Formats: sequence, structure tokens, C-alpha cells
Amino acid sequence: MRGRLRWWALRDVRNVVLIHIDTLRWDHLGCYGYRRNTSPNIDKLAREGLLFTRAYSTDVPTIPYYTSMFTGLRGTTTGVVWEEDLPPKFPFFTRFLAANGIVTAAVSTLSSWKPWFTRDFHYFMNPVAGTPQRIQQVDGEEINSYAIRFIKENRDRSFFLWLHYWDPHTFYWPPGEYKYLFEKSEWCPPNYLEMDWSNSQHLLPEVRRLWEEKCRYGYIYLGISCSPEIEAYWRERASGEKRIQYELLVNLYDGEIAYVDRCVGEVLATLEECGLSDKTLVIITSDHGESHGEHDDIFNHVDVYEPVAHVPLIMWGPIDMQSGGRIDDLVQNIDLVPTILDFFGVKKPRWLEGVSLLPRIAGKVSEPVRREVFCDTGLAQCARMIFDGEWKLIETIHRGIWEKPANPELYNLKKDPLERNNLSLEEREVADELQLRLHKSLLERLNQRPDPLRLVAQKKPPQYVEVLRRLGLTEQKLAEMREKYYRG
Repeated sequence: MRGRLRWWALRDVRNVVLIHIDTLRWDHLGCYGYRRNTSPNIDKLAREGLLFTRAYSTDVPTIPYYTSMFTGLRGTTTGVVWEEDLPPKFPFFTRFLAANGIVTAAVSTLSSWKPWFTRDFHYFMNPVAGTPQRIQQVDGEEINSYAIRFIKENRDRSFFLWLHYWDPHTFYWPPGEYKYLFEKSEWCPPNYLEMDWSNSQHLLPEVRRLWEEKCRYGYIYLGISCSPEIEAYWRERASGEKRIQYELLVNLYDGEIAYVDRCVGEVLATLEECGLSDKTLVIITSDHGESHGEHDDIFNHVDVYEPVAHVPLIMWGPIDMQSGGRIDDLVQNIDLVPTILDFFGVKKPRWLEGVSLLPRIAGKVSEPVRREVFCDTGLAQCARMIFDGEWKLIETIHRGIWEKPANPELYNLKKDPLERNNLSLEEREVADELQLRLHKSLLERLNQRPDPLRLVAQKKPPQYVEVLRRLGLTEQKLAEMREKYYRG
């Protein structure tokens, strides 16, 4: 870490703008080394502020992530590991900000999905209220119309503002010229769909064939209706070749990032216009990334591999540090809760499971923030992981429609960042130690309560059941396919 925040500067911060860009892969941003110019505004913040290189989600996908984000507790503590309702006994951390005179506001569509997301906010602005079918199709300009007005109207008050952009989420369908922004640019992402993932999670050949037959132009959301405009775009450009479809999808995904980066730039310009740039901490992150074919998770985010669990995290504000500050510690989204409370000088509840990043940022401590990070998923499969900075272990409770040649899985991310070589059999001692640490941490959090992830596995992960239905499969038929495949 080359730069340091000053404690006096932290105390003077009056406002926090927390920006979540849904489904944003960290490795598709220029500040993390991506070769396409997808994110000039975010890259500028990273150069002037702090870039965290190893930030991880505690829970994926969306609902469990944001529940853990605002409660400061993991899904195994709240019981929300897929789309369960959050019990009233768990407050959002914004309650403690409000109790100290700080205005709390959100611009998000999540209240159309789960009404309790409005909990403990003074203002919850939902651009698609009354049209729940648009929860994931709201665009950044709609978010900004509320955000910019709020900033201007509250420029003289201390506030916490959460902005939730959905743009990089499927459908990948950016507005206007952003659809074509990268069509003629140099192709840079590897073609994951042609890689050999046989030593890790994969789909049976028959299941993959059914999947490809029923998907609309490569999208994972089987049977979803495309608009006439999307239909025309794909008929004109896409052949039956997988690589061409894959490149088009990534071009559109990158176009979505470029568009939302412009929206972020508009928010930053508003802070500058209102004289708030030197009084506001801006945090940019995501709930999860997106699999672009890795491990046969095709344009989705329902596992705990690196493309999904590893997220971007950037902080920028009234800081006194060298340009290009970088922190390589392992951190998680629940660490943002005590960090934000510390920024405002608000006392932290003892039961928070996150760790404030301020002592490390300010150079007050030299020890890393965390020895390990954890992540759970329970929507399409039930799995959890532990990562200690070198070794990553994944334990699967319910595999969904995927195959797991060995369980648990063990990867050395320093030597194998794509998680292609499962070493659980060769490195048995390492696997045993990580599994022991995973179970010890889990038992401490559960405190004799049932494991909510295992409860979901017993009932069957909900998206697994839905995908089987859309593929025209039953569990018995899938079991027969598996028996035939492995016997052969």
C-alpha cells in the first residue's frame, strides 16, 4: 500500500456515496488491467484513490449479497442464502447513521423484489415502482435522475446515498451507440467456451445440448422473451458459431460497463458542481461478477468461482495519499459496514461480522485485514468456499445441474488463477486444513442453529428446479444421464 489516509481527513468526511454496479467483473475494468477502454471515470477514481485487488462477496447472488451488505452479517447468520425474507430483528446499518443525524437514501429497484429493502432508509427511491418486470432492466440514466436531484437538494446536509446500477446484468443491451462501441475493437478476452474444464465443474454433454437448444442467442435465461429489437440485432449479426455469439455477448457486456461508467461520471460531476467532492467518500463495488462460460456457468453468477465471487472495490474521497494507492489484503463486503460507520464517527454495534478497513488504510496497523474470506451460494447450486490468499477450497452440498468430478475442490490461485486444476486429491493436507477452518468458522457463526445452506439443499435449490423444468428434464432423467455418462 503506497498511500495513506489521514485520520483528520476521515473525520471530516460528511457524505458517503456507495455505488454498486450489479454483475460487474473486476477484470473488465481498465484499473484492473483490462485492455478495452470500458471505464475511464472509474479508472480515474482508482488512480486518485484506493484500489482493492482482492475483495470478495460473502454471499451470491443478488438478494443474499445485499442482505449481508446492509446488515453487516453473513447469510449463514441472517438465514438469507438465496431469496428468503429477512427477519425483522436484523436492522440495516443505516439505522445507526440516521440515529446520528445523517440522511440515508437509496436509489434501487430491489424494493420491488423484496419490500424489506426499504428498511432503515429515510428515502428509498425506486424508479420502476409498480412495474416489477423491470427490476433488472432499469438503466443508469433513470437511477441518475433520482441521484442527482437528491445530491443537489441535500448539499448542505450530511448524507449516505446508495446507488444500485443494473446495467451489466443480462440482458446485455446497452442504449444507443454503446451497443456497437466494441464491435470493431481488438478482441481481447479468452474464448472460455473452447477451454477444457474437464477437471472442474461442467455440464453433461446432453444437458449442454439441451441448454444450447433452448437458450435465446446464448443467454442463460431459458425461455425469456427477447424484444423485437434484440431479435433483429442477433438475426443480423450472429451465426450458429459459438465463438461469434460469445464475442457479441462480451462486446455488449463491455458496452454496458462503458455506459454505466458514463453514469458514474455524471454523479461525480454533480458532486463537484455542488462543492461536495472534498467532503464525500465514494465507494464503487459490485455484488458479484459474471461467468462468461468458465466452469460451464454460462453468462450467469450462481457459483463461487473467481469470475463471480471476486469483485472490484475502489474508494475515493478527501484523502491524502499518493496517486495509485493499492491494497492487496483480502477484504469482504461486510467490511464496508464498520468502515462507513467509522467514516461518520458512528459507534459500531458489537455484533457486526465485518472489520473496519480504516486502521489498515491509515497505516495504523500492518497486519492484513483478514487471513481468509468465505462465500456461499444457494440459488442454483449449494456451495461455499474459503480462500486464504493462495489456496481456495470449494465444498459443494448440492451440485445443481453441474458435475463435480471431485468434492471438495482445491485450487492454488497463485499458479492456477483460472481454477482449472483441482488438487484436492494431490494436496490432501492442504484441503483438510482449509475444510477444518471452513467448518470451524461456520459452526461459530451458526451457534447451534441449522445451516441454512443445507436446508436449501434439502428442499432443492430454486433455480435448479426451474432450469430442469425449462430444459424439460426431471431429477430422475438427469440421474439417468449421469449414470450413463459415468458408466460409459
